[in-house]
Order: sequence, then C-alpha cells, then structure tokens
Amino acid sequence: MEIIDGVAKMRSMRSILSLEKMSQYLKDNGVKTMVEIGSYSGESSEVFANYFEKVYCVDPWQPFYDDNDPASDTDMIKVEELFDKVCKRHPNIIKMKMTSEEAFNQLKSDDIHFVYIDGNHQYLSVKKDVLMWFTVAELFLGGHDYHKTMFRSVYDAVNDVFLEKEITKYYDTSWTVELKNI
Repeated sequence: MEIIDGVAKMRSMRSILSLEKMSQYLKDNGVKTMVEIGSYSGESSEVFANYFEKVYCVDPWQPFYDDNDPASDTDMIKVEELFDKVCKRHPNIIKMKMTSEEAFNQLKSDDIHFVYIDGNHQYLSVKKDVLMWFTVAELFLGGHDYHKTMFRSVYDAVNDVFLEKEITKYYDTSWTVELKNI
C-alpha cells in the first residue's frame, strides 16, 4: 500500500479506473452536481472533480468515528491536509467540514444529481445516509464499499433500502442506483 505524507492511499490504480468508468457513465447520463459523503484524503474527490461541474465534499475529519472502518484510526489532521491539496487543484470542489446530516440540512434544496456515500460504515449510519440523501439526489444514489464479506454492514444497509431494485456494482466496490426507475 502506498503512503503519501504519512497517510495510506485507499485506492489502487485499478480502483481509480473503475471510479472513472462509473463517473463517465454518470456524466453521460446528466450528472453535473454531486455530493460525496466521506472524502477522506480526496482520492475519489479528485476523480469526481474531473467529471462533474460541482463536487460538494462532506467529511468531519474526526478520528475514531467508525469501528468498522480502519481508515478512522488515521491521523485526520494529515488526512485533511492532503484533501486540502486536492482542493487547491480543483476549484469545483466545495469542502464541507461537517457531518452528513449537517450537510444534508444545508444542501437539501439545491440541485443535486448524484450522492456518493462513503462515510460511516456502520449499518444504521449507512441506512440513515441512504434514506436521507435519497430524498435529495435527483438522478443517482451510490457509494463505496458495497461488498458482502469485507463491508457486510454497507452491503446489508444498501440491500435493505433498495430490496430488489437494480444495484449497479463496480470493481472498486462502488455501487449506484438510478433513481428515475424507483
């Protein structure tokens, strides 16, 4: 695993390519504005910024937020500093240092085409985020770590909300649901 400024990279090159494929599909289907819940060091934020006109990045950058996610044990000051470097390269990124719920209350009346959920990985938190942001996202809802064994809580929460709806899965464990079909 590659380390940058004392912080482990979360995504491999193959994982980045998968995220780019998903982003291209979303862009081709009308996504211009999105919200990313859980931006960490900005690896995925940077990919999104290359495809979408406006990317709201939501993260409180607080340590020990989630026992299910090893990334929460990292030095969040360093993580946020890396994220800030990404922001300097991409003026279409809007940093929102707050919780998902706080961001929802600020953005719920904006035109949001896509919400990508990769914050707290605990079952109730994922389900709450999915249900909350489902009311705002106009075209797609998605997220990361949709994996039956590695992140069972994410997998179960997404399936419990969407039941038999079509969930598109990507190599990097991202997932999307097209909302016009629901």
